[in-house]
Amino acid sequence: MEFYLQKDASLPRERTQPKSPKFATAYRNQFKTANVMSVDQSAEKEADLKSAREFKARPLPKKLLTSVSKLPQVSKRDRTEIQEFSLSRTNKGEKEVPSESNTFKARPLDKKILEVQQFKPILDRSAKTEMSPFNLNVDERAKSRTKEIS
Repeated sequence: MEFYLQKDASLPRERTQPKSPKFATAYRNQFKTANVMSVDQSAEKEADLKSAREFKARPLPKKLLTSVSKLPQVSKRDRTEIQEFSLSRTNKGEKEVPSESNTFKARPLDKKILEVQQFKPILDRSAKTEMSPFNLNVDERAKSRTKEIS
């Protein structure tokens, strides 16, 4: 509220205090310098992490080994017997005899097709599009500008 009130003009004004901008690079740099460790410190840290990661299993309770299992007994299946695979013409199997319902009968050829003269395209070497000269009117615009200036 005091900010919006007008101060007495006879009082001297306070100087503005400069504040540096907070750039992202300066902010990131703080973390880089804070996390730098010596070789000995990093070796110690790795050893601590390694010891924390070691897995030590507890011994299995003996009750589990002596107790009766509640799982049903499953009979084992016989081993799969491998059959020999041979790729030969004698093992192809029996060929199906084509029945009359599957036979294909072609219609006779129409003789008029052979008598008609074949189509030959007419090659026209003349250009179909008219070429107009390409002009950007650069010279004309330059002349008009020099006239406007003078």
